[in-house]
Amino acid sequence: VSAPGFTPAKPRTGGGIVKLVATSGTTPANWDETQKLGLFTSRFLMGAAGLARPAGAPETGPLAWSDLQRYLKDSVEAAARRDSGREQAPEIDLAAIALPVAQPVPAVARAVALARDEANWQRAKAAGERSALEAYVARCGETCGYREAAMALLLDKRRSGEAASDEQNWIRLGGSGRYEDYLKGCGTVCAYRSLAEGYLGRTDASRDPRVQECDELAGDPADPDRREGVKGVKFARIDARAAIAACKQAAESQPQIRRLSYQLGRAYDKAERYKEAFAAYDKAAEAGSAAAMNNLGTFYENGQGSKVDLQKAFSLYEQAAGTGNAIAMSNVGRMLQYGRGRPRDEAASLRWYQKAAEAGDAFSIAKLVPAYLEGRPGFPRNPQKGFDLFRQAADKGDPIAMVSMATLIDNGFGSYFPGTNALQMLMKALGKGEAGAAAISASDVSEQKLKPDTVRALQRAAQKADHYSGAIDGRFNPVFVRALDGYARSLEQEH
Repeated sequence: VSAPGFTPAKPRTGGGIVKLVATSGTTPANWDETQKLGLFTSRFLMGAAGLARPAGAPETGPLAWSDLQRYLKDSVEAAARRDSGREQAPEIDLAAIALPVAQPVPAVARAVALARDEANWQRAKAAGERSALEAYVARCGETCGYREAAMALLLDKRRSGEAASDEQNWIRLGGSGRYEDYLKGCGTVCAYRSLAEGYLGRTDASRDPRVQECDELAGDPADPDRREGVKGVKFARIDARAAIAACKQAAESQPQIRRLSYQLGRAYDKAERYKEAFAAYDKAAEAGSAAAMNNLGTFYENGQGSKVDLQKAFSLYEQAAGTGNAIAMSNVGRMLQYGRGRPRDEAASLRWYQKAAEAGDAFSIAKLVPAYLEGRPGFPRNPQKGFDLFRQAADKGDPIAMVSMATLIDNGFGSYFPGTNALQMLMKALGKGEAGAAAISASDVSEQKLKPDTVRALQRAAQKADHYSGAIDGRFNPVFVRALDGYARSLEQEH
């Protein structure tokens, strides 16, 4: 993850060189938590394995560079917004070349298999015929994320029969007050469960084990609707299959609790089942969930589960921002900064970033830094105030800001950060997990580098904690880079 506020050094274009830059301007290059690679690297490998072929194109033969270029731009930008709320715009030179397509390398084999499974499912679902659905179930193999959905469509008539039987049971048992008997006889379809439980006095939905399991597996740490006492789980760490199963049951049994629909949307989103995620987010947003409004906005912005509609995306961000949602405020600022869904307006963009920063959004705090370093409308040049924002972002827990502070301290700006040193900030970043480790590793290729003495001190700390056994050489050697991930995970668990 490159530090925001600084333009990374880029290679010069020369004869015979095709330049690929992971990101442009002052936007950060992000980390792909799932693949354990840089986001640009993971999408390059996935595209080169054949995912960059346009829909309907022959599945054999070389891959056109223009198709890979288009795929990288679209997929990197969409993934960066979805997973981290950040912009990332790759720069790739045009080239009259083609790539031979081979089997995906192990690092992205699982992701490629999931993407192909998604494409096969969408084709089968669009056809809607029994033969197409049966062919999907029969051929999907180990990677088969939509088997349950396909079986649901195939067994639709059976479910209709179960629904009719459930209604008859309710008429027969509910009419005579035998609610417990109705619940005991519930099958797959149990449409009157909430009514029966209500009549029995079971009104505390938080005690429902299905609700508790959904909260534990898919609760959003930043959602104000999150149940008290539930820590929540980061998006990248959601166990999609388990969360979908739990939250689907919970949302169906307790439809009045909007956060369950939102959490079901998160689970489908993690599984990249975007149409189902869109429907769940939409239901939660209609019920007033600000977090769902924000996520639904990203779907409209990126064309996930629906067609791209930037004006609709902006409206949803703005609606969520009106409730005080800091991430939505940041998204409104970003849309205005880049002219997406509304005309570009730098002054208004900075005002929204400032609101989001005051609400605690670390990304927006970092966005304001260049405004003070360079001087922008409404933000007179004030380096001290700009660097103070880095400290605020670090205090809010942003590992990128922590590493940025460390590199600034090592490059002569220590006077702006009294009372701390580079190593302290790096250790705090590691405490944030693998995102912190990635930010530290990326500092080796940024314009502002850490001092070798600082890197040696970090190597000794990792060695003392039994995570590093390589040379204390002050360099980001491959063994040290790998060790940082393990060290970061152990520190995150301790915290």
